[in-house]
Amino acid sequence: MSEKQPLLNSGRSINDSRGYGPITPSDFPEDENQKGGKGTLLSSIFNLANAAIGAGVLAFPYAFSQTGLIYGLVLAAFLVAILSYSIYVISWCTQLTGAKTYQDLVEKLYGGKVAILCEVILLLYLVGALIAFLTIIGDLATPVLQHYLHGRGHWAEIVSSRIFIICVFSTIFIFPLTFLKRVDILGITSILAVLSCSYMAVFITVEGAEFVAKYSIFI
Repeated sequence: MSEKQPLLNSGRSINDSRGYGPITPSDFPEDENQKGGKGTLLSSIFNLANAAIGAGVLAFPYAFSQTGLIYGLVLAAFLVAILSYSIYVISWCTQLTGAKTYQDLVEKLYGGKVAILCEVILLLYLVGALIAFLTIIGDLATPVLQHYLHGRGHWAEIVSSRIFIICVFSTIFIFPLTFLKRVDILGITSILAVLSCSYMAVFITVEGAEFVAKYSIFI
């Protein structure tokens, strides 16, 4: 086969000469040019956890304040169920096709044109996510630095400005990480991120419980 033929063309299997049939691993010949994954299980777990948690942990308080505790839990459970099922389907398809990346999976199932469209969509999504993260960094770090550097001169105003903070974080922390050739190396930063989110969750839970006990909100 000179060109990769998508599996899901009119719903038929690639190697099924009868027209229709069950999908089996034999429908996906091994690609000699495809490199296998080199990431460890631990790095994969923390990278996935970091991507799943992300900035969404900052949106949860606002979401629950708008929906309430009961409806918020129901909505969160519903979204978790959808996400879990989606990950299950993707994992099953990667085991069936032998694809190592999501782009490879889309190419094997739908062909090269859809794979290119998928990469464009992923690129736009990642650029938007990066902008959102940098915005969050600027919003969170600016008041902290302004509090500690207040009244220390003109240089302190520059250092604590939102534009300066975003530029420094982009140049010193984010830009060097873009040169990494393997995503599993980011497992260390993902571990730190997950631990930081866990600490924040425990801190907020303890502070919230003390606030409720102090003011007897539920009584």
